[in-house]
Amino acid sequence: APPPAVSDDGLVLASGALQMRAAGGEGRVLGPGGAVLVSQCYNEEGCPSQPAGVSLTRDPDADPDAPWVRHDQAERSGGASSSPGGCQNTDAFAAGCERVPEPPEVEPDPACEDVAPTGLMINEVGFDPPDPGWEFVELFNGGAAPAPLAGLAVSDAVGVKYTFPEAADPLPGGAALVIMAVSSDECPTSDASPFEAGVRHACAGSLGLNNGGDTVTLSHGDPTADPPDPDVVVVDSVVFGDPATPCLHASEGDTSYTRAPDGGAGWRSHLSANPALAQSPGLRIDGTRF
Repeated sequence: APPPAVSDDGLVLASGALQMRAAGGEGRVLGPGGAVLVSQCYNEEGCPSQPAGVSLTRDPDADPDAPWVRHDQAERSGGASSSPGGCQNTDAFAAGCERVPEPPEVEPDPACEDVAPTGLMINEVGFDPPDPGWEFVELFNGGAAPAPLAGLAVSDAVGVKYTFPEAADPLPGGAALVIMAVSSDECPTSDASPFEAGVRHACAGSLGLNNGGDTVTLSHGDPTADPPDPDVVVVDSVVFGDPATPCLHASEGDTSYTRAPDGGAGWRSHLSANPALAQSPGLRIDGTRF
């Protein structure tokens, strides 16, 4: 083998005979006399599963007690398929592999306790997303039973922006769904960026939320109809804008507005709930899965 290449980040060895069976196997590091220093199996019963084109990594990096996960689902990977020789987020190991700090404890807003839904609700609104990005409305089912979505409409103060088809599957208890301002032609698959695999989403084409203030409503029927439709049933609604009151939230750019904690009564900017993340469509405030 050629001599090892040494960098500030670590040691890189080249081998012409490194063969790992895609069907499953075990990687081992051997010490003097052939003693196994460390080993890890994959794609076998009781072992992590590694699909083609994606590596396995400990999450978080460099933690010997951390679980093994698909690299593209690791918390700091940003969807990348691998990071040989570096941290999941491409930082150098010498820098310590920055970890997302734990978000501070967020107490519910007592002033809004009486408006907290108990089942299907609007959980996060991205009306002025960081660049590049797209507007979105995140729904969350805080109940145990599946919540029907068929025929539900998502509106702003002007009109209906998206209506779930009659064939829409119910949203399971404890699950979230993101309605994003992306055309159906460009709508990502469930395992494509910007989402982790399996995050439920729908593409509305355009949401047109007003950065200076707006009302987002989840309802049966059109709450903006003129004259008003007496048969409209509002499931949940959130208002943001100026001036701010305990339950009317001031506008703030480059971050979303979110219930804090997820599914709770109080609302605040995402960056005040978790300074490490400007938004978390389809995920909890701390960036983990629901």
